[in-house]
Amino acid sequence: MSMILALNFKKNNMKDEIISFETAKILHEKKIFDYEYKSWYTPQGELMESSTRGIDFNFSGGLPAPSQSLLQKVLREKFHIDIMIEPFFDGDEEGGSLYEPTIFWDGFDEDENDDRIFPTYEEALESALTDALNIIK
Repeated sequence: MSMILALNFKKNNMKDEIISFETAKILHEKKIFDYEYKSWYTPQGELMESSTRGIDFNFSGGLPAPSQSLLQKVLREKFHIDIMIEPFFDGDEEGGSLYEPTIFWDGFDEDENDDRIFPTYEEALESALTDALNIIK
């Protein structure tokens, strides 16, 4: 882990979050996730977890719920979609940061006029993951 990333994790208390139910629904539709995981959503949106990795979620019609970083890795390695979350200072004297997601794939980046910003790294990453999944045909 780079020094800047490590400091950012420490400063902003960044966590490796499970993807949202909405993102899990898109991921399930794409049928691209064949990794072991221990979290899934029920069809009603309840997050379930098991201490055993690789559990078969299909028995209940469940949706895979990997961590944001694992899904980001899958998108990068299988589909060559890179996600960058850029922090920037918001001008607040408290030293707060805002975060802007950017997606790169096949030599292109997403709409440069997209100026969405988020108050947390995790929200920016979740938004970018959803957008990246929607790129996949």
